[in-house]
Amino acid sequence: MYRVPFLFVLNILLLSGIPSDALAQAGAAGEQQIKILHSDYTFLDIEPGLETKILKGDVQLYHDSSFLYCDSARIVDLLVYAYGNVVIRHNDTVQIFADSIRYNGLDKAADLYGEVILVSGSQSLFTRKLHYDLNASVASYHTPATLKSKETVLKSQRGYYFVQEDLAHFAGQVQLVDPEIQLRSDSLQFNTKTQTAYFTGPTLMERQDRTIYCEGGFYDVDDKQARFTGNPQFQEKDKKASSEVMLYDGLNGQITLFNQVKYLSEKETLEGDSLYYNENTRIMTLLGEGMIRTEGGTVRSSKKLVYHDSTGVFITEGRSVLQDSSNYLEADLIEREAGSEDLKARGAVYWTDTLNRVDIHCDSLHFNKRENRVVATGKGRQPLFKSFDNPADTLFLRADTLVAYQADTLRPDKSIKAYHRVTVFRSDLQARCDSLSYHQKDSVFTLYHDPVIWSDTSQFFADTIRLLQSGNEIKSIYLLQNAMIINSPDLRYFNQIKGRRVRADFDSSELATVDVLGNAEAVYYILDDDRAYIGVNKIICSNILVKFGNNQVDRIYFFTEPNGTMYPMRKADHEALKLKGFKWLDSERPTYTQLVNPGEVNLQDRN
Repeated sequence: MYRVPFLFVLNILLLSGIPSDALAQAGAAGEQQIKILHSDYTFLDIEPGLETKILKGDVQLYHDSSFLYCDSARIVDLLVYAYGNVVIRHNDTVQIFADSIRYNGLDKAADLYGEVILVSGSQSLFTRKLHYDLNASVASYHTPATLKSKETVLKSQRGYYFVQEDLAHFAGQVQLVDPEIQLRSDSLQFNTKTQTAYFTGPTLMERQDRTIYCEGGFYDVDDKQARFTGNPQFQEKDKKASSEVMLYDGLNGQITLFNQVKYLSEKETLEGDSLYYNENTRIMTLLGEGMIRTEGGTVRSSKKLVYHDSTGVFITEGRSVLQDSSNYLEADLIEREAGSEDLKARGAVYWTDTLNRVDIHCDSLHFNKRENRVVATGKGRQPLFKSFDNPADTLFLRADTLVAYQADTLRPDKSIKAYHRVTVFRSDLQARCDSLSYHQKDSVFTLYHDPVIWSDTSQFFADTIRLLQSGNEIKSIYLLQNAMIINSPDLRYFNQIKGRRVRADFDSSELATVDVLGNAEAVYYILDDDRAYIGVNKIICSNILVKFGNNQVDRIYFFTEPNGTMYPMRKADHEALKLKGFKWLDSERPTYTQLVNPGEVNLQDRN
């Protein structure tokens, strides 16, 4: 083996008389060879069948649109071994720096070693060993590597970088870090042009105190947009969420969850079809079927539910339900007002006090949490109050406005106030007045402004009426000022009792005694043993006590100078015997059909 300076060999060839056309053919074939553009020293190492070019000092080589620079190199046919400050320039778009390189000109592939850096535009790839396919412009590595793209840094154990497609594939302990987030994954793809990372395996994304897990999706680094699929899960301090799909808009602070949404924190639990959460306003919007559960109760909506997680304010659209330990509220819209825990409900409202077994059906309802007060109003129909404390006999009450409140903060009992055009129905009691109050604590009804009460065959009216119950049965009725009781077993003749004040006591919901105090007057019909009419008495005195049996006058006691006249039935003028103020109002007596719409939901059945 011997070495000959390359320039000396070249001069011999030129002087040997080789025909010029042969030199031209050799030059054409040399287009596929490694071209030496410059070197300070060039040597030939010739062995039988093998020729090696050895270059030293500022080596510059060219092959098929690619340049190679280094401190020294060995060339064997189309193989190049380059050392020291190695640089490859490929298509004027890619530069690769390395300590050493093995380049195969036959398949146009390079293996680079040492401190390897691949630069393409604003992207730089750092590793210790790199394979680069110049035909396909693809770099691959199986040693830890780092890709820097603008402000984004990606690290992985192995990967591929498709330069022309601006696409990198990373695998093995992948890490992505930018000023906004940190991301760890088993594998992902990264588009260096759009600055978008595509998740192809289990991925964990972290931003401050927030963590998102997924197994698919993408993250746009520049626009701060992300889509997470494949069992995505969200966690931030005490907050956790999951769904089938999650979207993240970092520029607008918007997080969106789709399908089988579940959200959990120390204060609330949310479930629904889709959830939109704005980080700036802290407003959550549930679309479709949605539910929020807090310490104050549970809210469900069939269409839309908007909730502020820092204030607890919410509003619903579509058929909605709110339920807590003592209340059930259903309506087309439910709203919790800002700055308080007050509630508003509109549209086919059903409210139930489950402790006291009462409910209200209305068009609009306002609930004052601090005062534990409910105000119900109607538009086109009156609110309906129902008390089913007695399962066998529900009390129904309608009025233009109903107010239910807790009069005593130490007791859960409710009180009711009803205003204007009040009607009441129970199987043993019906009433009508302009306004009414009821206290559950002592079971007392007070009726104001032309009140009338009907019980079996008796009618009671006065300026004001108080009704006391005991065990869900009528105990006493007090008629105050201009009081009158009319009793008619057959609706032909009317027993009448009138006075300044009247007290009527009941036994098993049947009229038992009537005590008239002051300016007493009475008209009563006398029956024989066969219950046939004998005559009629008209008595005036100070006080009267009447005993009833089977809702008919049995005995009457007159006190303080009674003055009376008895008339035989044939001679009696029954119209003239009607006392002043007489009015038989049976046609105005409320009925079940009038008070209760058969199509309404019966909340008694629901409970």
